[in-house]
Amino acid sequence: MNRILLVTHQRKELEPLQSALGRENFTVNVAEMSAKSVLEQAVKKIPDLAIFHFQTFPDAKGTSAHRVLKDEKELRDIPVLFLIPKEKTAQIDL
Repeated sequence: MNRILLVTHQRKELEPLQSALGRENFTVNVAEMSAKSVLEQAVKKIPDLAIFHFQTFPDAKGTSAHRVLKDEKELRDIPVLFLIPKEKTAQIDL
């Protein structure tokens, strides 16, 4: 695993994570939180992992961006990790 797709509303907030992953020899691509951007980035070079950074959860743009990965046959097996601010986790009904 060496290709990671970071999906975010605010690229600047993930710069430390992107830098740390780069230092560990991961190739990191960043996509805006939209279905179109995620699909464009994912098909360029299929990632080994997708990390979605949410400010709030659920998030309409984020869930549609995640859905596009799962709807595409060649992308649906990509593991997905959700980063959610700790204070927002109480809002998640699992």
